[in-house]
Amino acid sequence: MSDFFVKKQYISFDCFGKQYYISAMNDKTIHNFEVYWDKLSQDQKAALIKKSVDLGPDPAIQIVLKGIDSPHFAVRTLARETLKTIQAGIFTRLTDTKDKTQKLNAMKDSARVCSRLFFRIKPGISFEEQHFILKTLLGFEGSGALFAFKALSMRRITLASMEKIILTLPDSQRLNFIQEYLKATPELRLKFGAAFKQMVQSVKQTDAVVRFYAGLFDTEQDVDPFLYNLHPDLRDPEKIITGFVRSDSPGIRTIGLKALAMTVQKIHPGLLMEILLMKTHPEVRQTVYKIIENSALGTYPEIFRPILMLLEKSDEEEAFYAFKALIVSGKLPLTEVLGIVREKHPHLMGPIYKEISNLSKISFFFIQDMALNRSAYTGSNIEINLAAAFGMIKKRPERVVRMLKNHISPSNGEMKKEAGLFIKKIKQLLAMEGLGFEEIFHAAAREMEKIEPAQPEGIFKSFFSSSGLVKKIEALKKNKTKEAIDFDGETITHADLSSLACHTQSVCFSNCIIKDSNFSNASFASVSFKNSTLYQVDFQNAVFSHVSFDNAVFIDVNAKAAVFKDCSFHGISIHNCKFDEAVMNGSFFIASTLSKSSFEKTDLSCSSFAYAAIRGISFVFSNLDQTDFTGVQAQFCRFPAHIRPALLKEDIDLNARKYQLKPEDMPKWDTGLLSKLNMMIFGEFIHYGEIKFIRQNRYSLITAFDIFKSKQADLFQIIPFLLHENTALPGMKKDFEEQTPCGIFDYHPDPETLDIISKYIRGKKYAPAQFKNPAIEGLFTMGSIGSVAQSDDSDIDYWVCINEARFSEGEIALLEKKLRMVEQYAWEEFHIQVTFFLVDILKARDNDFGDSTMESSGSAQAMLLKEEFYRAMIHVAGKLPLWSVLPTAFSKNYYN
Repeated sequence: MSDFFVKKQYISFDCFGKQYYISAMNDKTIHNFEVYWDKLSQDQKAALIKKSVDLGPDPAIQIVLKGIDSPHFAVRTLARETLKTIQAGIFTRLTDTKDKTQKLNAMKDSARVCSRLFFRIKPGISFEEQHFILKTLLGFEGSGALFAFKALSMRRITLASMEKIILTLPDSQRLNFIQEYLKATPELRLKFGAAFKQMVQSVKQTDAVVRFYAGLFDTEQDVDPFLYNLHPDLRDPEKIITGFVRSDSPGIRTIGLKALAMTVQKIHPGLLMEILLMKTHPEVRQTVYKIIENSALGTYPEIFRPILMLLEKSDEEEAFYAFKALIVSGKLPLTEVLGIVREKHPHLMGPIYKEISNLSKISFFFIQDMALNRSAYTGSNIEINLAAAFGMIKKRPERVVRMLKNHISPSNGEMKKEAGLFIKKIKQLLAMEGLGFEEIFHAAAREMEKIEPAQPEGIFKSFFSSSGLVKKIEALKKNKTKEAIDFDGETITHADLSSLACHTQSVCFSNCIIKDSNFSNASFASVSFKNSTLYQVDFQNAVFSHVSFDNAVFIDVNAKAAVFKDCSFHGISIHNCKFDEAVMNGSFFIASTLSKSSFEKTDLSCSSFAYAAIRGISFVFSNLDQTDFTGVQAQFCRFPAHIRPALLKEDIDLNARKYQLKPEDMPKWDTGLLSKLNMMIFGEFIHYGEIKFIRQNRYSLITAFDIFKSKQADLFQIIPFLLHENTALPGMKKDFEEQTPCGIFDYHPDPETLDIISKYIRGKKYAPAQFKNPAIEGLFTMGSIGSVAQSDDSDIDYWVCINEARFSEGEIALLEKKLRMVEQYAWEEFHIQVTFFLVDILKARDNDFGDSTMESSGSAQAMLLKEEFYRAMIHVAGKLPLWSVLPTAFSKNYYN
């Protein structure tokens, strides 16, 4: 190996007879530095670490982490200092709120860097190492806290170790970590609840709490009731007003207002009016407007007049904030507010129509008002309806096409012609969308097809590009050498590496082209496939551990039932691939591109697709527990039904479009078609109802778990399993009959529930069965559970909802028998009174409860029984009732 030297443009050295030049401009050799790292001297490693900062955060962190492992103190120290430089650079870019593109790129870099740190956390490392990694992670803005909590939930670090480390960190970092806990499932929160309660109670700094609450406001998150465990003085509204809201600094005043909005149900209108009418920074006024916009309709009618007065004096940007506050204040009907703005500020109408076409919260108020006051949205106000219709068309163009085809009368020649042109335009845009997304893959596939296999050489049957490559492959197969085998830049075709075992970091497939090759049943550990293109490669049943596929390209790769443990797929491009039944938990696809590929029945729990672009991806029946979809741009993807409401809460665009219609593309709508389009719009807003319902249901579950005794909580998690399967637990006197109807629609227990089930089936690992036609449509509790009336000895009443028309009398009798057996088991084994009520969904819809004498209804009429159900029920598993997700203003006619 020659002497290592540094020039202004690049670092150069010789390794294994190969000259390396690593420039600051993303030279490909930087990506396989692991191969030659151990051959470098101390000075060479230090020089590479110094140069790494120029390569960008992700390549840099990989080199830095190698340096941190160095036995040489100087190298370790330099690596840790460089890590601080990376951290500071990302923080600076994240705090520049004006440059949205830079902030987005910084968020991606934060996610990539934090994922590299996350992989360092594993059982067996020293407490000092754990402390260093966790402290570093939580010091990263953006994704640090998420990955730290992921390490805890995946058991890469013990709760005891985490508690010790967290208590050494600043309150601000502690609160960010607690917030990730608050996002977890009720079952996971139950598991860690006591420890996190102590963490919350250990927070002492008012400034950290106020800034934390302001951050919740900015990200439009709720204040979880768990945060009431913070000392009252830290969240005292009067102290927030005195110490922050009345500050002379506009920045501090803004932070105070945001925090105050999160700690009280309603800020005193007099305080808001005082702030609005004083000479203050526009950002402060806009914060007041945002507080009103985020409130429930009609919360601040007192502030309508001051806002209207200020609107007349404001520039366009601030005037638009003021308009949204006027709408939500609820002082006047929406159409009257529109009339005032149209008369005095006609220049705002364009931005208003655009806002409504984005189907935002403000548009929701208008759409709800249209449902109640249809006649008010004619004449000049028809533009509001058309703007909402335009938004629906932009979001769901393919559905609008189907509607137009089905409902345009052949006799209406003019409308038929306009609609035909409109449909053609939509189809053109959809085609452009697909072509733009997939053309790069098609181009790559065409290039791959041009690659011809070399002729066989000698006795070798495999087709490789050179005899040198043949020797490398044979050495790899026979495991003859412990020296590095570097395939960097090679073209490998028709290779049979099936059943190969390769567990050494000194093997590198970076920058390769691998075509028509068989890696099935092979095993790879600590190997790199960075920047490689894999075309028509068989990965079936292969096992990959700590393997990097960063920035690789997969086309027509079959990885069915493969196992990927701690593998990295950052920036990967995947097209027309199969990962069905694969185990990929904890895999990271950050800033990747995925097209027309299948991840069905795949374990992707605790994985991350943050900031990825995905199109035509199927995740049906996959485990997506704690999978991160932050910032994902998605098109035509299929997700399991049970996680869709959770996806809607995340920063994910499920209908990302590059090519959009323009307002001038809209045809003239007759009243009939517009009415049908309105029904589509109302249906779309059911998703907002889902979010609200799931949020409230989650809090009800958390309340229930807080009150349950340990065995009550266990039973609550076991009961859905007992109804889903015809499997009797130890302690039951009889088995369930095989013909008993079973299965709950889309039942997917989380890992914590699976642990509880395994405990009661005596250590056996349980995986829920998937039923094509599950018997139970939905499972709900009734009564006091999850409410303030719940006590530690409360009975648990369930509605088991089915469609009776699907079953014979004998099958219903078997199901009733099973329910009685479960009730008996609950009493004898847990001493808990459980009662099941079998409810037919069609009869319940029509308020027909037969001769039921349910405890929860007493002598109440059927309507009162249904009212109690919607008011007090908790959704445990299965489908959601439609009425529970409709806006409150929607009448029975719209429901029907």
